[in-house]
Amino acid sequence: TTVIAVDRFAQKQRLARTFGATHFLRPGPRAAKRIQRLTSRDGVDVAVEASGKPEMQALTLAALRPGGTAIWIGLPGGKEALTIPARRVPGNDLIVRGALYGGGRPRQHIRALLREAQRGGLPLRRLISRTYPLDCVNEAFEDLKLGRVARGLIEFPE
Repeated sequence: TTVIAVDRFAQKQRLARTFGATHFLRPGPRAAKRIQRLTSRDGVDVAVEASGKPEMQALTLAALRPGGTAIWIGLPGGKEALTIPARRVPGNDLIVRGALYGGGRPRQHIRALLREAQRGGLPLRRLISRTYPLDCVNEAFEDLKLGRVARGLIEFPE
């Protein structure tokens, strides 16, 4: 199975490979062509986009094989827009699916995911690069934005 991770921060390559990526690319004008080459020019079956950036959403569409599915879980900013050729989706029989919270029901599924993580079946701790006290929440968001951490954990006082 080929799993291609795309991230603007090169330092996330090791983490991506830890979670199963066989290839790691940086986004840019040639990323879609590189993905096509890695898939023998067929494109990918499924592309998952988690940043919410319109340029990354466009990349998922460009990377898909005909009949492929794009799943967008990242939320764009309120005024951001995506512009694509109008025939791309119907002309290639593409499916675009939004999946807020991964398509689950937070009240039901988050508890189950936490239980699974506590049992060790879901390696969430490997995603946490740094823990922050509550009064450093702005620093945590800045570190995330600049790619200094995969994910930060904010600790609330008891």
